[in-house]
Amino acid sequence: MTSALGKLIAGRYSLTAYCNRCRHSRDLNLEAIAAQLGAEARVQGSADTGPAKIGGRPLRCGVTACRSYNTSIRMTPATPGGPMAR
Repeated sequence: MTSALGKLIAGRYSLTAYCNRCRHSRDLNLEAIAAQLGAEARVQGSADTGPAKIGGRPLRCGVTACRSYNTSIRMTPATPGGPMAR
Protein backbone atom coordinates (compact mmCIF):
# COMPACT_ATOMS: atom_id res chain seq x y z
CA MET A 1 0.00 0.00 0.00
CA THR A 2 1.33 3.42 -0.96
CA SER A 3 -0.56 6.71 -0.97
CA ALA A 4 -0.11 10.39 -0.16
CA LEU A 5 -1.33 11.71 3.20
CA GLY A 6 -3.49 14.36 1.50
CA LYS A 7 -5.36 11.70 -0.50
CA LEU A 8 -5.97 9.62 2.61
CA ILE A 9 -7.28 12.66 4.51
CA ALA A 10 -9.52 13.69 1.60
CA GLY A 11 -10.87 10.13 1.36
CA ARG A 12 -11.51 10.13 5.14
CA TYR A 13 -9.31 7.08 5.69
CA SER A 14 -7.91 6.18 9.08
CA LEU A 15 -4.51 4.62 9.69
CA THR A 16 -3.60 2.33 12.55
CA ALA A 17 0.06 1.54 13.26
CA TYR A 18 0.94 -1.91 14.58
CA CYS A 19 4.12 -3.14 16.23
CA ASN A 20 4.78 -6.70 15.11
CA ARG A 21 7.13 -7.22 18.07
CA CYS A 22 5.07 -6.21 21.14
CA ARG A 23 1.62 -6.14 19.43
CA HIS A 24 0.93 -2.53 20.50
CA SER A 25 -1.35 -0.53 18.17
CA ARG A 26 -2.26 3.14 17.88
CA ASP A 27 -4.41 5.29 15.63
CA LEU A 28 -2.42 7.91 13.75
CA ASN A 29 -3.49 11.55 13.52
CA LEU A 30 -3.19 12.13 9.77
CA GLU A 31 -3.82 15.87 9.96
CA ALA A 32 -1.00 16.37 12.48
CA ILE A 33 1.40 14.23 10.47
CA ALA A 34 0.50 16.11 7.25
CA ALA A 35 1.09 19.44 9.02
CA GLN A 36 4.57 18.26 9.94
CA LEU A 37 5.59 16.34 6.78
CA GLY A 38 3.28 17.83 4.12
CA ALA A 39 0.20 16.51 2.33
CA GLU A 40 2.35 14.92 -0.39
CA ALA A 41 4.26 12.72 2.08
CA ARG A 42 3.95 9.10 1.03
CA VAL A 43 2.60 6.40 3.32
CA GLN A 44 4.17 3.02 2.67
CA GLY A 45 2.82 0.04 4.54
CA SER A 46 4.71 -3.13 5.28
CA ALA A 47 3.09 -6.50 5.77
CA ASP A 48 6.20 -8.36 6.88
CA THR A 49 9.36 -6.75 5.51
CA GLY A 50 10.95 -3.87 7.35
CA PRO A 51 9.19 -0.91 8.89
CA ALA A 52 6.23 0.94 7.50
CA LYS A 53 7.23 4.46 6.41
CA ILE A 54 5.61 7.88 6.32
CA GLY A 55 7.37 10.53 4.29
CA GLY A 56 10.34 8.19 3.89
CA ARG A 57 10.78 7.98 7.67
CA PRO A 58 10.52 4.54 9.29
CA LEU A 59 7.63 4.18 11.70
CA ARG A 60 8.73 3.17 15.17
CA CYS A 61 6.73 1.54 17.96
CA GLY A 62 5.52 4.12 20.49
CA VAL A 63 6.00 1.86 23.52
CA THR A 64 9.06 3.11 25.41
CA ALA A 65 10.18 -0.38 26.41
CA CYS A 66 9.96 -1.65 22.81
CA ARG A 67 10.80 1.11 20.26
CA SER A 68 10.98 -1.53 17.50
CA TYR A 69 11.01 -0.64 13.82
CA ASN A 70 9.16 -3.88 13.02
CA THR A 71 5.94 -2.02 12.21
CA SER A 72 3.03 -2.18 9.78
CA ILE A 73 0.06 0.03 8.97
CA ARG A 74 -3.60 -0.84 8.45
CA MET A 75 -5.61 1.57 6.30
CA THR A 76 -9.38 1.67 6.91
CA PRO A 77 -11.85 3.51 4.66
CA ALA A 78 -14.56 5.67 6.18
CA THR A 79 -17.90 3.95 6.55
CA PRO A 80 -21.28 5.71 6.46
CA GLY A 81 -22.28 6.52 10.02
CA GLY A 82 -18.89 5.42 11.36
CA PRO A 83 -16.47 7.55 13.42
CA MET A 84 -14.76 8.97 10.32
CA ALA A 85 -18.07 10.16 8.78
CA ARG A 86 -18.31 13.19 11.08
